[in-house]
Amino acid sequence: TGYYNSMILYQNGTVLGEQYNKHHPVPIIEADIVASDSDVSSSRLPIHWTPKITRGGEAYHDDSTTIMPRTKITRNVSMAICFDFDFPNFIRDAAYDADIMIGPSEYWGSLGWNIWGDNVYRAVENGITLFKCSNDGISGAVDPMGKIISAKPTSQGETYTTTIPVQNGINAIFSKYGGHIFGWICVWLYPIV
Repeated sequence: TGYYNSMILYQNGTVLGEQYNKHHPVPIIEADIVASDSDVSSSRLPIHWTPKITRGGEAYHDDSTTIMPRTKITRNVSMAICFDFDFPNFIRDAAYDADIMIGPSEYWGSLGWNIWGDNVYRAVENGITLFKCSNDGISGAVDPMGKIISAKPTSQGETYTTTIPVQNGINAIFSKYGGHIFGWICVWLYPIV
């Protein structure tokens, strides 16, 4: 028997969706962790909220002069844990139709910045905003265009807070239109050229 490496999303004290279990345990290090075989689409959840900047039930733009009705916003949130991000095809499936992906991780010392760099690619490849929270690594957020919103080395027990823009995911060539096969096309064409 073994254990699952899992995460659960909460909103206002309510559990959203099902528990997400890690699909790719780190070999040897997570020998007692059971790999999930659940459908990765179960990791996508619609999250609803209303903008916080309000007065009298109305939301304000930045200049505080234009008043607009308070509206509920819905974004699709997806989850993956640590080593799952080293599998681009898996993340492509997990991030399909997602706007934001949340991923807790634990890195080891100097690997933090290297792994963070790979995670930036996952956000761009899939057109999502990515929020990573890490123990002994880099915690931060990156937008769908690869712009690092924030990044900070964090260690065990540390709290990390950042503001993530509320935006839709974008249709990325890699994930939505078969861009992930471009490398294979190059390999096939190489003998011809």
